Amino acid sequence: MRSHRPQAPRAGRRALTWRTALLVAGLALTGCAASPQASSSAAAPTTIGQTSVPKTQDPLKASWILTAVGVAEYPYMLNADGTQSSRFFTSATQDDDLNWTLQVKTGATFSDGSPVDAQAIADSLNAIQQGNPQSNASAGVITFASKGDTITATTQRKTRVLPSILAEFSNVIFKADGKGGYLYTGPYQVTGLDAGNSIDLAPNPSYPDASKRGHVTVKAFADADAMKLAIQSGALDMAFTLPPTVAEQLSGVDGLSVKTIDAGYQYFVRPNLQRGPLADATVRKALDLGLDRTAFVQALKGGSVANGLFAHYYSFAGQEKVVTDTAAAKALLDEAGWLAGPDGVRVKDGQKLSLSLITYASRPDLGIIMHIMVSQLGELGIAATTSVADDIRTAMTGGAYDLAMYAQHTAPTGEPSFFQNQFFRTGGANNLNGYSSATTDGLLDELGDLAPGAQRDAKAIEIQQQIHRDNAALLLVDPQWHIAVSKRLADYQPYCGDYYVVNPQLGLS
Repeated sequence: MRSHRPQAPRAGRRALTWRTALLVAGLALTGCAASPQASSSAAAPTTIGQTSVPKTQDPLKASWILTAVGVAEYPYMLNADGTQSSRFFTSATQDDDLNWTLQVKTGATFSDGSPVDAQAIADSLNAIQQGNPQSNASAGVITFASKGDTITATTQRKTRVLPSILAEFSNVIFKADGKGGYLYTGPYQVTGLDAGNSIDLAPNPSYPDASKRGHVTVKAFADADAMKLAIQSGALDMAFTLPPTVAEQLSGVDGLSVKTIDAGYQYFVRPNLQRGPLADATVRKALDLGLDRTAFVQALKGGSVANGLFAHYYSFAGQEKVVTDTAAAKALLDEAGWLAGPDGVRVKDGQKLSLSLITYASRPDLGIIMHIMVSQLGELGIAATTSVADDIRTAMTGGAYDLAMYAQHTAPTGEPSFFQNQFFRTGGANNLNGYSSATTDGLLDELGDLAPGAQRDAKAIEIQQQIHRDNAALLLVDPQWHIAVSKRLADYQPYCGDYYVVNPQLGLS
């Protein structure tokens, strides 16, 4: 979903200290020049540190992160209480299996003041359906046609949850500005972008309560120590997110609050099913039994062992009971023909059992898990190498890996079908590890024909059981995240993981 720069290797403590000090000094000077000291004004500027920021304003490439920083909006947005609402539609009515009627709400405008009418919405969503395959995951290609104040949506596959599909991260409302750029509808508009490094935002004058908001700058940090020093110095108002050790160090620091939140994300491993040892289901089962997830949770100082592919608080959360059984794992490896060699590493047909593990820098928790996992694999007689990818999707597409560490918010719309179709349907836009199961595809078709409720939840749970049975993803952790905020943002709450870091409430409390 995102492209990330790798974390630079440490060139020695002295070099890191000087780089960090210079970065923090620059931030502090910028902050002093931009804002009055000790201001409590609702319109005071805010500076946020994150592990990544947008690299582009293109809606086909950056829809999710532009919404996360308050620039773009989905047709239906998730609220902090888990409900959905829309600034663009008053109703969504299903006419038959494949057709819906959307009644457009008047009053919303783009950041230049032009109306977000039915034609503009249809043009926007059709462009996304044609230009971003991830938007086709839940119901196939959807076609939108406007007439007056209504839009007819025609889906390729059955769905009973079109509003949830229109809350998926690929679908945003936008239009070209005629100058090679784009106009959006969120509470903020872009005033400056240093691709991948920082983004400057001003209140969108067309959004409600614009006069109460101040300017916002979001800066990318690849180094947790630099982010820690920046918020300690007052150069940041929020550090989102922090590794557990850094969060502990900031707890009790005067003027700061450290919060622990349910991430909504899930941590899991995606085995390469197209090449290498993990194309063998027996080897995958051995790994599933050989991993001790409690060690991961302890190292992260929060969260719980995953019992499925969704956070524990969803009604469709999984019910899998992952267990650690090292003896059974070793027996399965023996059964698969991987026998212990003289140096303890397993061998088959003259080849050592060595796995390549990859992760990405913007999710430091995954690096912590990966290094513990290497030790656990060693206990099973499996050698391992590790690397940090610039872009995890590109790395997986290249195929030169065995285990890809992955973090994903699996239900950002409060609904299970998007993730399950994207990642596990044969040929799905995010099915990057080659999983193909006629059984799972059939279950996904059945899911699409069920309305929200107990039956749909049960089907989503059944799909998770099948995926776990196939070990198409190895469950790891249902995580919690740590963030630090200044006194001024003590009452401000990002929500839905990192989907709404900059939301309409920023500056209003």
